[in-house]
Amino acid sequence: MHLLMTLAVVGVLGTCMYPTRVAAADVKVLSTTALTSVLQELAPQFERTTGHKISLTFATAATLAKRIADGESADVAVLTPGAIEDLTTKGKIVAGSSIALARSGIGVAVRAGAPKPDISSPEALKQALLAAKSVAYSDPASGGASGVHFAKVLERLGIAAEVAAKAKLSQGGSGGLVGDLIVKGDAEIGVQQVPELMAVSGIDIVGPLPGDLQNVTRFSAGIPVNAKEAEAGKALIGFLRTPASMAVLRQEGWSLIEPTSSAGPPAWSNRRGTRSTGGGRHGEPYSLSSPCRAALSFWASKSCGTSVAPECRNVGTVGILGDSRPSRE
Repeated sequence: MHLLMTLAVVGVLGTCMYPTRVAAADVKVLSTTALTSVLQELAPQFERTTGHKISLTFATAATLAKRIADGESADVAVLTPGAIEDLTTKGKIVAGSSIALARSGIGVAVRAGAPKPDISSPEALKQALLAAKSVAYSDPASGGASGVHFAKVLERLGIAAEVAAKAKLSQGGSGGLVGDLIVKGDAEIGVQQVPELMAVSGIDIVGPLPGDLQNVTRFSAGIPVNAKEAEAGKALIGFLRTPASMAVLRQEGWSLIEPTSSAGPPAWSNRRGTRSTGGGRHGEPYSLSSPCRAALSFWASKSCGTSVAPECRNVGTVGILGDSRPSRE
């Protein structure tokens, strides 16, 4: 009986959330590096569902924004809201096509099994960075959001010169993960967007940047004005907002953006590693029509019950992803 009810709910959600199928197309996606693991996992699912073919290109948001501004064509652009808004103003992104996807904070990581330094306060983080033999982070010159912000953190802590002398900079793009530098032994400690850290096995996430040193970056998807397959691009964006895709986002360390509620912190675990802290598996209610909202609520009650089982709770450090702080992208 439970299986039949679940299938019925899935049918309702599919009707409400899935985009209308269109003729098969080759869809070009330009996306920020932060969403690499998510899109690499979801693209094949979208292809099987629609018959479309996805071409993924990853780089920093700043790099991609410049390429789009210079006229490069694409069917979907996944960037920061600031970049999307700027490109819309310049007439490069279709006005009204932007949809918020997810947000993430910045975390600190070390090699798996290594002692985890105290980063519970700005002063503790400062001492941890000074004590480390080498520190990896995204090159601020590449335009990566975490690298640009971390450079400001170092200035604020008054240790920019000391850390620069032992910095190991990642350059963004598909090979620009700080976690890889840690695994190879090039860096003792690393700082990057939490989902990017979680995409690398062989490291442990120590935790988020403490207090008001944290910065939350939001990411949105929009349709460039020169899109050759705009309808297929819209279908992909719609697919990224389905419950199944949102579950993958959350699994990969993202906090979901919902119009009617703020998202809780994600599970703190490496994608192929060991869970470090904890996190709920079920996201907040989606912004749907009443029948769909009722169906989703019914499913959640059957999955989690009214007693809130441990696996259904949103546990973890409050504010890990800056849920109480505004985004500063």
